[in-house]
Amino acid sequence: MNIFLLIILNSLFVGCTTYRYNRQEKQFITSLNATTNKSNFNGLLVVDYHTKDTIIDYNAHKYFIPASTVKLFTLYTSLEYLDDYLPALKYSIVKDTISVLPTGYATTLHPNFKDSIVLEFLEDFETIKLLKTPKNIEPFGPGWAWEDYSYAFSAERNDFALYGNTLNYYNNDEQLLITPKLFKKSIKKPINQGFKRNKDSNIFYVDSTQIDTLHIPFKTSDSLNLRLLKDIFPTKKITLGNYPSKTSHFKTLNGIPRDSVLKYMLEKSDNLLAEQLMLMSAATLSDTLDFNRIKKHVLDYKLNQLKQPPRWVDGSGLSRYNLFTPESMVTVLDKLYKDLGESKLFQLLPPWKVSDIQPAFMDKNTFIYAKTGSMGNTYNLCGYIKTKKGKVLLFSYMNNHFMQPNARIKLAMYNTLLALHLNN
Repeated sequence: MNIFLLIILNSLFVGCTTYRYNRQEKQFITSLNATTNKSNFNGLLVVDYHTKDTIIDYNAHKYFIPASTVKLFTLYTSLEYLDDYLPALKYSIVKDTISVLPTGYATTLHPNFKDSIVLEFLEDFETIKLLKTPKNIEPFGPGWAWEDYSYAFSAERNDFALYGNTLNYYNNDEQLLITPKLFKKSIKKPINQGFKRNKDSNIFYVDSTQIDTLHIPFKTSDSLNLRLLKDIFPTKKITLGNYPSKTSHFKTLNGIPRDSVLKYMLEKSDNLLAEQLMLMSAATLSDTLDFNRIKKHVLDYKLNQLKQPPRWVDGSGLSRYNLFTPESMVTVLDKLYKDLGESKLFQLLPPWKVSDIQPAFMDKNTFIYAKTGSMGNTYNLCGYIKTKKGKVLLFSYMNNHFMQPNARIKLAMYNTLLALHLNN
């Protein structure tokens, strides 16, 4: 009798829960139809982390342009393949000569990191041989917008990043600071307002009277890296060398903590760091720095359970060729929460801040930790909701092909996520 009663009660509970979730999904669809244009393409998947119950499933299996939410896959890859300290370089020492094999390390002299680990290490050697890696790196990823080459968010990828691969110009009326110093003579007076650098050369256009901070990507090459190192170490003998026949004896120099770079990458949505983290991850498989190799390894061995394998072409999400489903995003969010735990994960992942929505609409207490992804006609958000009842909800909310202002889309998203926070 007691067992029969428990079965009845459990059935009623499950039925009530299912009804409540169906009601929330219907409310979402009604709200979506009222607040967005029918030509928009929207998707939302919301799952209770602990029970795995699906609360809302709307176009969750369909593909969307993810924009910077791709960085969640980069985060997952970095945590799976990289140690606590990033590989700054691989090296071999013979007498007073050090041979250096780049690893894709990104923060040496980066304008937002005080990272001189590599330079301090190289300081002890009279002769430095910078080896060419067997890389497969195009400066731009597939589908990147070529006209963005002079904007900081589109810095080139390479195997040996210095200065964030950008010319860094600081003019605060009291002093003018330019790094790398090598480019001081390459700065010209602007001839138009469209571009800040020649497309095919490192000639920059900056108004020297302008009080500003600028970061302009430079065109990378092995020969430029050689010149930059010679500019840093003018008294040392520095040469380029070919990739050696054997590298098994090479040691690895540890760089800065991995998580400090991951946190910055997620908070600032830094595209270069995301790309270089994928290259560093590739360097753990072999000396060949190849995005496609590490991507394939992740999808074949770490995420082979994805029901809709993504079209994944870069680490940053700059490309419109990327295609991911909300369901795939939630799968990775589930793995991240399980592997890291809430405390560490929410230290890495920023709270969602919606600056262009009136503060009156915003709950003062942070309850959304998520990665945004935005580009023209696209705004996505993937992460976690902390509910009033203490639950953790995984969600992926994607909006593509809309023509309304971003603020209107964000407000509709916020109202939906707030309702989930309050009602679960």
